[in-house]
Amino acid sequence: MVACRADEDIWQQYDIVEGGVANDNVIDTVEDYTQGIITAEQALGQLRYKPVNHQLCIISQFVIDRCLQFVESIHLTPEAL
Repeated sequence: MVACRADEDIWQQYDIVEGGVANDNVIDTVEDYTQGIITAEQALGQLRYKPVNHQLCIISQFVIDRCLQFVESIHLTPEAL
């Protein structure tokens, strides 16, 4: 659950990592867990109700070369925003 926060580079063994983006509330809960203030069950119970923003990290150049294809680009002007 918190191996990356403990400076373990387990992500390097994967081609793609997907997961939630941690905001301040999530980080506070994870820190409480790693410091032994709350149990894993309590942490998961608190995190269950937090809104999640997902991120996708493509680590392997092989995946990029093999699975992604450029389709098009669109130039946006300030007026279009």
